[in-house]
Amino acid sequence: MIDPNSGETKSSINIGTLPRAIDYHVAEDKLVVGLRTGSIVEIDCANGHAMKTLMQSHNDGEVWGLDLAQDMVFTTGDDNQVKKWDPNSRKCVETSKVNEKSRKAKRNKASTMGKHPESQCARAVAVSCNGDMAVCANDGSVTIRKLEAMGEVIKEIEDSLEWIETAEFSPDG
Repeated sequence: MIDPNSGETKSSINIGTLPRAIDYHVAEDKLVVGLRTGSIVEIDCANGHAMKTLMQSHNDGEVWGLDLAQDMVFTTGDDNQVKKWDPNSRKCVETSKVNEKSRKAKRNKASTMGKHPESQCARAVAVSCNGDMAVCANDGSVTIRKLEAMGEVIKEIEDSLEWIETAEFSPDG
């Protein structure tokens, strides 16, 4: 924050990523910042720069995967993110990565407008009745996780030579 009269830096705030848009509300002494990650945060300048996320989204390429389970919505796409949404509060309640590994597709891949490698671009997500989740990537890999720990990969299957567009668990899990 710069004093417009003197040009001196009064304070700085580390947001952790590149801001795209900033607005300052003088009466409330708050900043609203649109981030490159697709999030919008509010920063309370009067309270030690406390930051609150107002909104999140996917932020690179397209959203491909969608499933509903346990009154939640699960999405994934080209931005190396799997997101769990609470439709009642209209908020993202958890985010994890599609894959830590960076691999190219073995054979064919789906087109992408994103910047991530094929192993980090998901094409499908499926949730079972027993709480398992499958995330299918553009390199043909599938990661299996538990809903309680979406970021923890239990098993990775790399049998497919091509990308996986749809996924579904059997009715009995």
